[in-house]
Amino acid sequence: MSALRCTARLRRRLGLGELPEPRPGGATLGDWYAHLLTVDRQPLVLAVSERSLLAVVLPARDLKNLRRHFLRAVRGRLERVGVGEAAVEAEVARLQPLAYGVTRSRSVLGSINDFVFQLKARAAHPLGRDWTPQSFEDELGEIPCSPLGYEHPAAVARRLLAAESRVLRGPWGPTDSPQSTG
Repeated sequence: MSALRCTARLRRRLGLGELPEPRPGGATLGDWYAHLLTVDRQPLVLAVSERSLLAVVLPARDLKNLRRHFLRAVRGRLERVGVGEAAVEAEVARLQPLAYGVTRSRSVLGSINDFVFQLKARAAHPLGRDWTPQSFEDELGEIPCSPLGYEHPAAVARRLLAAESRVLRGPWGPTDSPQSTG
């Protein structure tokens, strides 16, 4: 069992009262923290992995089915950052069953605040008018983060999941690397 640790704002919107502490989960990327925000008049849920700070952004239209939409978004996000199919399926399986919980890491909440600022600034910029949740995710995955030693969340997620499963997909194939192509 893993947790989707929701901010107070999102818990209110979901109609969740007091929540018991979820049992520790076994997901490689840790629990996920979720926040409800509005960007360019569109309500969104920003979810961030506890261990890698990898972000998923999804529309907040159908919150009663948030767990299902979240798992689908995580699967798509991991595929887009270059994680192999077996590792993606294993991580999504480790996330289930997914329980709601309250936030507990101030560091992750600080990163969420930074990401919210980035998203709102990007959407407000004249060149940012054609944003999509996926374009936001891609940009957030390439921002160096101080809690990660200024590594990029996408790189940390790939490394953690590759270490877990030894399956990594990239433009050079599953076993080749850019250094070996000469």
